[in-house]
Amino acid sequence: MNTTNTAPRSIIELRLGAIMQERKLSVREVAIMTTLTEAAVYRMIRSVPDRIALTSIEKICTALEITPGDLFLIRHPKLAARS
Repeated sequence: MNTTNTAPRSIIELRLGAIMQERKLSVREVAIMTTLTEAAVYRMIRSVPDRIALTSIEKICTALEITPGDLFLIRHPKLAARS
């Protein structure tokens, strides 16, 4: 039995934590700016979410004045070359 974690690494990285750090924003501040809960913001920066609602992406992008392209980083070489 193979017990090694062979799950593929995600090719899409959510950059919310990095953006918050660059702008010196707290979880609470982003939650207030976006109307998301603090728990939702915290989960987005502390774990790799399987999915994020489009409404949440829109709220984050609008509040932080960024595009979805700023919020997500594509790490796969072939896909990154397309953007």
